[in-house]
Amino acid sequence: MRAKGDPLQGGSMGERGNIVVVQHPNRPEKGEGEIYLYTHFGGECLPSIVHQVLARRLRWDDEGYLTRMLFSALVDGDVQGDSGAGITSYLTDNGYPLLVLDTHKKRVSMRDAGFSDRSWTFEEFVRLDIDEDQPWLALGYDVEADE
Repeated sequence: MRAKGDPLQGGSMGERGNIVVVQHPNRPEKGEGEIYLYTHFGGECLPSIVHQVLARRLRWDDEGYLTRMLFSALVDGDVQGDSGAGITSYLTDNGYPLLVLDTHKKRVSMRDAGFSDRSWTFEEFVRLDIDEDQPWLALGYDVEADE
């Protein structure tokens, strides 16, 4: 699914957003980390992307593979592209609440001012009724009210 305003479809860029996957090292003394999957033009679609990937019910316990599946859905076939999406270990730019996935807890949570208490198990998230036109509403975030 391509986001509205997709530059590959002739639209403009500027709907920045991130999916965050918590990384749990195999050695506890290393501490947790995070991988940020960044989109420059698809922030409004991130709940749908996470929903579609989790609905496959694959690799829920494997942060490496789940991260790759999420990024593949985020770039939607544009694996050779040199802009529009990226992977970092830190937050670069953002315009929406962060969607944070933790494979150990099997939870999706929203991280942003006022949303720290919003979280769902992976199973609960899959059961959400995500409206493709306004996917953030299912998470209790009104994009239009925030503009």
